[in-house]
Amino acid sequence: MPYKKGNIPWIKGKHHSKETREKISESHTGVKRPNFKGNIPWNKGKTNCYTKEAREKMSQSHVKYMIDNSKFPKQTSIEKKIEKQLEDSNLDFVYQYAVNKKYICDFFIPAFHLIIEADGDYWHSRSGRMQMDAYKDMYLSKHGFDVLRIPECIINKEDFQILDFIG
Repeated sequence: MPYKKGNIPWIKGKHHSKETREKISESHTGVKRPNFKGNIPWNKGKTNCYTKEAREKMSQSHVKYMIDNSKFPKQTSIEKKIEKQLEDSNLDFVYQYAVNKKYICDFFIPAFHLIIEADGDYWHSRSGRMQMDAYKDMYLSKHGFDVLRIPECIINKEDFQILDFIG
């Protein structure tokens, strides 16, 4: 942006000397800065900082926090469609059902011991998401649940009926 006459910032064209920059850096960190140009990223040379067990524990604590504080994500449009159809069919169901404080599932129908997951096209097509969904499905199956995943493209069809899938 060009400056109009008289509106030039006072610092324009002025620079600190090398010694002054070192003093400023030293005053902020308390450590004399090594002589290099630019900053080194905080994670340079580090591999994944957390073990698989540590990442799993963090994930569990996040889910536990969400459950304990009732902080669930907003209901998506496809979840609203499924919920409306379940209500219309007079089936008992639980929305945002937590399994062992490890996973939160979209819907749980106790009569069939069935978990229904509404998979949005964008979110569930991202890299790594299919693998995470597979782990979740394995865990749920191991704990006696049947899992039904319905993609968004099917839910948004005119003739979609949730009872056709539960049958």
